[in-house]
Amino acid sequence: MATAWRNFEHINLISLESQTNIYGSAVLSLNRNINKKVLIASLDGPVTCVKYDKTRGNQLKCICDEMPLPSTVSSSMFEVVAIDSFNKYNAQNQVVITLVLMPGSVEMEDIDINTPEKIRPLQPLLAIYVAHSDKSSDLKMEELASTGQKLGLSFTPLHLNHICICRDGVKEIAILLSDVNKAVHVFVKRPLDRFAAYIAEKVRCKIIQIKAKIMKNLVDTRCWSHARPTDVCSEGFNLPLVLPGSNEYDCILCSYIADIDWDGKNEIILGSYGQELLVYKRLDNYFNLSKDDTDETLMEKARSPYKSLDLIYQHSFSEPIYSCCYIDLTGDGVCELVVTTFRALHVLQHNLESVSQKCSERTALLLEGRIDWDI
Repeated sequence: MATAWRNFEHINLISLESQTNIYGSAVLSLNRNINKKVLIASLDGPVTCVKYDKTRGNQLKCICDEMPLPSTVSSSMFEVVAIDSFNKYNAQNQVVITLVLMPGSVEMEDIDINTPEKIRPLQPLLAIYVAHSDKSSDLKMEELASTGQKLGLSFTPLHLNHICICRDGVKEIAILLSDVNKAVHVFVKRPLDRFAAYIAEKVRCKIIQIKAKIMKNLVDTRCWSHARPTDVCSEGFNLPLVLPGSNEYDCILCSYIADIDWDGKNEIILGSYGQELLVYKRLDNYFNLSKDDTDETLMEKARSPYKSLDLIYQHSFSEPIYSCCYIDLTGDGVCELVVTTFRALHVLQHNLESVSQKCSERTALLLEGRIDWDI
């Protein structure tokens, strides 16, 4: 297998004031047509926005802007345990940044007696900020921190996320926040751009048996070509697929799906507590599915041992890996591998010579009319 694409270069290392966690980073995009940014929250420090910009000499420079906590929230009293960001559904130039703040170990001298009782550090907070921008340079992190909404939480929060919902026939983005009691809390926007908890009825998940003819049609699609055909209704979780070598580096803390070798097929990226980044690739003989497969042959292939996923790339770090993503951080049209560890953020860039070679090959195929549009 060619190894040119594996030559990632470590172009930047951003150290944090204190440790982060598995929920402490998020991807920020102010506009669909510009490069991405990364928000990373350290436990006792400010939120840092990592981005790339061009200098007067047309050179790329990594810039780190800090977003301090609101003036009513002291960093010595609260810890940032989760962060998320998303664009408003009907306003792509508006981005929402959400933080989960947990009360830390507070000393009596840290508490200001003039602070109103309702905002004293007695409960977790959900802080919500809305940024309005038409250009990437318009976002000022210091101004953003001064205009936020804070909601008191009566539960211990964990994971912060978002989802697109349809409420009263209108699509919008809702904030999801899970807690230690296995519940998910939903926050939606109210009039005057204020967010509030949304009380919804219980949602049930139902698994149904799919007929053979429908199953064969689904398997033929590109989406199903990356999945293992398993009858969950009858087999449950009795047919697991263990990725080779994934159990040798302590527990897995994060995962990401991306096409990092540019062949049109996604790879599986794993980050472990054992400080190893692992990339697995689907081989050409994956399942060997055909249109003539019946229920029996599909289940036989699912039960049979196979080695269709190989470990193709491995990178060692000096700290446990908390999160990873594959995004265009530099704005050159080629994605970078962004890895968050215990107290740092790493940016790994593809070898530019291999990028140039691959671009030339694809351009030549395009001009000759022989390019495979599935790649």
